[in-house]
Amino acid sequence: MKKLLLLFAILHLNQLITLAQSLGILKIAELKEIVAYEVTGQINEYTFPINGKEVRERLGTNLSNTNDFGGVPGEENYDIFVSDSIGNLNLDGKYITIECWYRGTSGGGGSNIAQVELKFNDGISIPSSKLASFFSAGNNYLTNSELLAVDCKRNTWSTLGNISQNTSKFLRLTFSFTNIIKESNFSICSGEKFEYKVGNKIFNENTPKGVVLLSSANGCDKIEIVNISIKSNPTKFLQFTKCEGDIFSYTINGKTFNKDNPSGNVYLKSNSGCDTLLFVKIDYIKLFTQEIKYEGCIDENYAIEKGGIKFDQSNPSGTVRVNGKDLCDTIFNINMVFRPLNLKSVNYVGCKGDGKQLILNNVIFDENNPSGIINVPSVIGCDTIYTVNLEFEELPEKKTTLWIFCLN
Repeated sequence: MKKLLLLFAILHLNQLITLAQSLGILKIAELKEIVAYEVTGQINEYTFPINGKEVRERLGTNLSNTNDFGGVPGEENYDIFVSDSIGNLNLDGKYITIECWYRGTSGGGGSNIAQVELKFNDGISIPSSKLASFFSAGNNYLTNSELLAVDCKRNTWSTLGNISQNTSKFLRLTFSFTNIIKESNFSICSGEKFEYKVGNKIFNENTPKGVVLLSSANGCDKIEIVNISIKSNPTKFLQFTKCEGDIFSYTINGKTFNKDNPSGNVYLKSNSGCDTLLFVKIDYIKLFTQEIKYEGCIDENYAIEKGGIKFDQSNPSGTVRVNGKDLCDTIFNINMVFRPLNLKSVNYVGCKGDGKQLILNNVIFDENNPSGIINVPSVIGCDTIYTVNLEFEELPEKKTTLWIFCLN
């Protein structure tokens, strides 16, 4: 006896939540294969990849001499393709059509299809349990046997008869999957606490997609295809630049950023769309530091002023903070050293008229200018102060002693 079994397998589908399939067969996510089971003496399995040309082309008038798969050799040819609900080729269609060319009038009729299944990448498969339409003809058509192709059993099959009296049509079964595929598609924002449970499987941001088999006692299983698309949160950046030591804080949505918590992120609630992820950062710039050193002599009147404070011999060192107009403040570390002058004494004792002279800084010290204090500048180091004291004593008086001697 001649029988046909068709198994049709298709991979995962992820679409909007609907009660039935919304996309065409070829657009179902992760659909892998269409498998047909035909019965001619035994159950024969034929597998067709969804990207293969067989399911994308209709043989039409060529079916009499070629096929996608065959039944009785030379007498029974089958064509399988994606279609609309009445068997017209449509690559966007939601249906699978199997056409059969069979002209035998004696014995059993042709087009013996046991089952059509959709098979997915993860191994899940489901049989069609509903016909969209069919065409039978001839005296060997078994009434209502078309329903055996969608009873979810591989040991029963259709017998649609023959086309010996009708050469313009083929025996045809058009299978529907709209009643056994539920597509569930969700759009969530990253970080959103969202879960969707199907059977014992939970889908969330970490497990956003998959196919769940919903088994039925009569073998007519269903599937739900889940896809969660995760939208990225819009991001914004808020940056502050402050100086070290500034007392500053910024609070948003109950979270405070300051010196102890200078960076982080916070979600800004949105009434529509995803929340905004705000990144906050406070950069603290170190204060400018400048060292001022000075070495001088105590006779100088050197002084500087920083931050309203005067530094000189009476206040030679200290630290002062000067406010910056546009930038951060500057800390001045000031250290001035005023060294004492060199002191020297020049003492001389001589006689009047001895011509002694001392020249210091173009000043002549002699009998006419025997003493004084004078500052002599130094090329290196502090000046020298000379204290000059020249003494010129009177010469002793000349005495003449007359000695008179007598002869004898």
